[in-house]
Amino acid sequence: MNSGFDSVSSRVAVSLVLCMLMASLSPVALAEPGQEDIGPAVMSGDLSDFTPSIEGKRYMFTEDSSPVFSATGHLKMEWR
Repeated sequence: MNSGFDSVSSRVAVSLVLCMLMASLSPVALAEPGQEDIGPAVMSGDLSDFTPSIEGKRYMFTEDSSPVFSATGHLKMEWR
């Protein structure tokens, strides 16, 4: 009786392994040969109208004596 159960469990295990291999290799097989992957575009924002003390968040720990501010919120609003 164990041989029947072992046969079914090994068949299920092999099927799962084949399914995972097919799923991981299918994007490679379906990719177009002439398509080039272009890296991320460089984006920059304008900080001329950025007021650090109002719109920025001050970093708590910096080595420099002058304060350092984050402009993330300002740039997010500019890109919308």
